Amino acid sequence: MDKFVIDWHFMKDWPAALWAVFLSMIALIGAFLVILFNHYRHANVLREYAIWGVLLFAYFYIRSRFCDEVHIHHYTLSMIVLSFTGYQSAFVTTICGVFNGIMIEGASFWGYDPVF
Repeated sequence: MDKFVIDWHFMKDWPAALWAVFLSMIALIGAFLVILFNHYRHANVLREYAIWGVLLFAYFYIRSRFCDEVHIHHYTLSMIVLSFTGYQSAFVTTICGVFNGIMIEGASFWGYDPVF
């Protein structure tokens, strides 16, 4: 089996409440991306953030090619989200605070990943 294949079969046994949480998270992530996209487009910085996103993805992709297993902790994902929350608005500041808390909690408990 390829090391990058994700087995999604466990999701078919989820109860309705877990599916509701999962779909709510997907909707919130989508709303966050749409709002951020609009803010950055109006501030004329969308190109810079798009370049940053591609470089960040390439970094993790290249690093993952030289290891046996890729495991990204929740606080690592929070760090990535924080790098995209540079525009100031009430919504983005709230999102930044939430993800900063997640990053600090995870890093203080688990320590930082060797990927950094």
